[in-house]
Amino acid sequence: MKEQRKKNEQKGQKKHICLIGMSGVGKSLFGKLLAQDLGLDFIDTDDCIRNHINENLSPYIEKNGEDAFKKIEEQIVLNLNPSKPTVIATGGSVIYSKNSMNALKKHSQIFFLNDSLEHIISRNADYNNRGIILNGTKNLNDLYTQRYPLYKHYADHCINYPKHYSTQIILNLIKEVLK
Repeated sequence: MKEQRKKNEQKGQKKHICLIGMSGVGKSLFGKLLAQDLGLDFIDTDDCIRNHINENLSPYIEKNGEDAFKKIEEQIVLNLNPSKPTVIATGGSVIYSKNSMNALKKHSQIFFLNDSLEHIISRNADYNNRGIILNGTKNLNDLYTQRYPLYKHYADHCINYPKHYSTQIILNLIKEVLK
């Protein structure tokens, strides 16, 4: 797998892997596992934001608003400059910034991790306290409906979760695309 990535880089193909999708779909989990499996670095943009603002996302958004959060998120993404091939897990709202997505797309293969909202919520007991940007929507279903076309638009690859799956199945689906 590492040899194939080197060949791809030499051909001018994108060297980073970027994961996008709804909050709670598993971008951080799969990003860490994929990076470890492929021997790549890993960056979680939500962790970068938490370090920058020095607090959790939800209280920051409550105090400062969604627009302030989106500006910081864009700043963090635009300042990413990994020197080595890296797996990047983004926050679910990154797709609201054309600048961020264009910057990521320039050097990364974009993978949209897609699962049903019902499955995402069922895996995340504390889903409503995650610091989610609602972007004018009134509920998570409307948010999912609003974001889905944006994720599809920016994605180079879409990983649709099967009805019954395991962590290994999803990792294998991603790695199959990377071959």
